[in-house]
This record gives sequence, C-alpha cells and structure tokens, in this order.
Amino acid sequence: MILKQKPLDLPPICKIFDISNEEANYVIDSPAGQGIIVYGEDKVAFRNQVSKESYIYELNQTSNFQVNRS
Repeated sequence: MILKQKPLDLPPICKIFDISNEEANYVIDSPAGQGIIVYGEDKVAFRNQVSKESYIYELNQTSNFQVNRS
C-alpha cells in the first residue's frame, strides 16, 4: 500500500512499482485515506475516507500517533 509521498521520494517509488503518472496522482499531496494498493503486477487506486468522528477513524489514524506507556 502506497500512501501520500513527498515529491522527491515519489520517482524511485514509481520506478520500483511501475506506477504511471496518472496513478502517481493518487499519492502526491493526497488526502488521508487515499493511495494505491500494489499486489504483484496489479495496481488499484483507492479512496477510503472515514468520518473523523467515527470509532474506525480513531483506531486507524496516524496523524497524531502517541504511544500509551501506562
């Protein structure tokens, strides 16, 4: 799974996974929940936006990741 990438990091990633310019648009400055799944030679662009108020979002978000050490 390839998610949002910095412009400098994207060309080598595209080369490794044979990602087209059109497919790369899904990971350049993309919103949360959008990316490309690469499985063998298959690539699927996806958007899976989840409401920030949902429990699923709370479980899966990584923007404000904190380790609970209690």
